[in-house]
Amino acid sequence: MQAPAQLRPRKLLQSWKEIAGYLGVTVRTVQRWEKEASLPIHRQGTGRRSRVVAYSDELDSWLRPEKSPDKESAKTVPAFVWYASIALVVVLGAVIGAWFWFGSQVELNRALVEGNVLKALDERDRVVWQRNFPSLNDSFYTQTTDTTMVADVDGDGETELLFNLVPTYPSGIPGRLLCFRSDGRLRWEFNYGGRRLIAGRNIDGTYVGLFFRIVQAGDRRFILTSANHHLWFPSQVALLDPSTGKLLEEYWHPGGFFRLLLRDLDGDGVDEILLGGLNNPGQGLGHAALAVLKIPFSVGGRKPGAESSPFFEFTQGKEAGYVLFPRLDLSTVEGKLPLVTEMSASTDERIMIRISMDDIHAFYYLDFDLKLLETRFTDNLVALHDRLRSLGLLDHRITEQEIASWRRIEAFPTAPDGNSPEVVARLRGR
Repeated sequence: MQAPAQLRPRKLLQSWKEIAGYLGVTVRTVQRWEKEASLPIHRQGTGRRSRVVAYSDELDSWLRPEKSPDKESAKTVPAFVWYASIALVVVLGAVIGAWFWFGSQVELNRALVEGNVLKALDERDRVVWQRNFPSLNDSFYTQTTDTTMVADVDGDGETELLFNLVPTYPSGIPGRLLCFRSDGRLRWEFNYGGRRLIAGRNIDGTYVGLFFRIVQAGDRRFILTSANHHLWFPSQVALLDPSTGKLLEEYWHPGGFFRLLLRDLDGDGVDEILLGGLNNPGQGLGHAALAVLKIPFSVGGRKPGAESSPFFEFTQGKEAGYVLFPRLDLSTVEGKLPLVTEMSASTDERIMIRISMDDIHAFYYLDFDLKLLETRFTDNLVALHDRLRSLGLLDHRITEQEIASWRRIEAFPTAPDGNSPEVVARLRGR
């Protein structure tokens, strides 16, 4: 370690080169400092042949501004060189860092699934990165359900890719929602569903995600997911933290959901979640169902009488609204599930629900309070009913009274057992 300047012995420097070496600068700089900043240089002799010398302690004193305030102008010169060097390093570092940063910030535009491969594409449809999933159920990705989304899911200014992973069955791999960063690194993942005991059945954790959306309630942002069991009746609707994928709240339903719609029904500025599906726990065809949830679910509050439902422990009465639709005789005798296949909301505050049973379609129009406005059936309703009667599958002709019994809906405080005799009788108007 070099001794402090005041403790070092005095040293005689006998040339421009030695003086420059001592100060750590060039000879030309030392000569300029002598002319412009009174650097203490001594000469032995006169004229052009005079020899320059300097003493180390005098140079040290000249370098210390506290002892030589009149030398401040000279001191700024080496400081300027030093700070300029630092600035140059900082600028170069910033340039290099920016190059790495912006080079790693991939601008994703969309994603697609080809076979077992997820491909992330830029705006020119060039593959930015891809991931292979050997157990992927590639047939699922030809359906009209949610598969991928490229968006800033948590509002942090960076783009993410959400991927709905549907595994082959039975692979033992749970269906899940994956969140990738723009460079392809996995940010988080959420496993759909879970093992549940319902209606005397022990249902395993094999679920298929059908929908996911980014939803907002005030200044809070969530990811909404909906998943059905691969074979049986339970479905799970969940709200996730978009930054971590953590489950924040969930709603369970005794049957599958097949349609999702977001619409502000009560005019409070926050969308409600409309879920169209099927209530059919246990044996039976069940009934088409419409459930309405608030965001978050617990905002809706529990309706009176919800505790009396045999599935209250399952649903927790989180629905802001819940209705079941009648099941036509044609559906019953042919064993066709009455599925909600289409759902929309118009600007005149009408909700349209289409229930399909192969060749028969029933259209129900509700207002935003879930009150029935109108019901329509396809024109082949009577003809198909007569054909089934001619085959001995139905024992009566269709009547206007019977058709009128199908032009109705029933509201419940929470999801009931859609196969119970009490619910069946209520929906038949008995």
